[in-house]
Amino acid sequence: MTDVILVLIFAGLGAIIIFKAS
Repeated sequence: MTDVILVLIFAGLGAIIIFKAS
């Protein structure tokens, strides 16, 4: 289950970085 949580966290951080970059 921890792997799923880590994936969600990284996906969220990636989305934030993309929004800030654009």
